[in-house]
Amino acid sequence: MAEHPPRLYGQQRREIALELAARFLRSRSPIQELASEVNRRPAQVRQLLLEAGVRTSDATCLRETVDETAEAVASAYGRGRSMRELAHETGIDRRTLRLLLAQAGVEPVLAPAATYSVDVAPLADAYLAGETLRALSASSGLSYHVIRTILLDAGVPLRKRGGAQP
Repeated sequence: MAEHPPRLYGQQRREIALELAARFLRSRSPIQELASEVNRRPAQVRQLLLEAGVRTSDATCLRETVDETAEAVASAYGRGRSMRELAHETGIDRRTLRLLLAQAGVEPVLAPAATYSVDVAPLADAYLAGETLRALSASSGLSYHVIRTILLDAGVPLRKRGGAQP
């Protein structure tokens, strides 16, 4: 398990915020990548950038107020950015992105399972042979919920939660 970096207070926090701001303005890397480089959570990097006075009009959505951020997120989403892309670029958790979209009056659209180019037969066969949804998710790279939806749409009867039934 990765070790958590020490908490930041006072002068040290201001210095790290300014250093992060300089790196961000120089590279314009997505916040998620910058956070990974400095071993900090994206939300913390985002907050430090805001504390350092960084404001942007691009996809990072670093704005003065929550309302402005919600509008920027809604605008980017409306231009076709996915929730995953927005989370990567902005460093904002997907749950928070959903809240921001709701605040801006935008309902996130879930991609229908049919839009995934996945061969359902092997997934269904593996599931019916006893494989779990989580294992199928891990092996396919799709989320648990997408796997579940694909199987349901294909008419595969799902087991009750808690493991295979006798």
